[in-house]
Amino acid sequence: EGLNDASSAHSLKDVAAIFADPALRKTLLLGMAAVQMTIPLWTLLFNSTDLLLDLDASKFVSQWTSSGMVVCYFFGSIIGSFLIDRIGRRTLLIPCSAASTACIAAVTAAFYLKPLV
Repeated sequence: EGLNDASSAHSLKDVAAIFADPALRKTLLLGMAAVQMTIPLWTLLFNSTDLLLDLDASKFVSQWTSSGMVVCYFFGSIIGSFLIDRIGRRTLLIPCSAASTACIAAVTAAFYLKPLV
């Protein structure tokens, strides 16, 4: 069935059609924007224990906070998948992106302002 699938891309013309069609181009940009917002969050999740230890949090607090972040990310992903069906991707992307950027800015500010405070 996969060999006979007419919708699969077989040439650069098929890929170029994505950029020629405005609806497909907008969909591609929206998808790229959504993926771009997950990259900093995964970086924070992977390095959160070390970042918290650098901010003089105890090892116990750092490890449990990192574990809690992963659990929140898991449940947030499930809730987000239900909300996308009801509200829509565009409506969710902008406020969630703004909140994500604000959280990343707060962590960055805390890390760099630590020596001053």
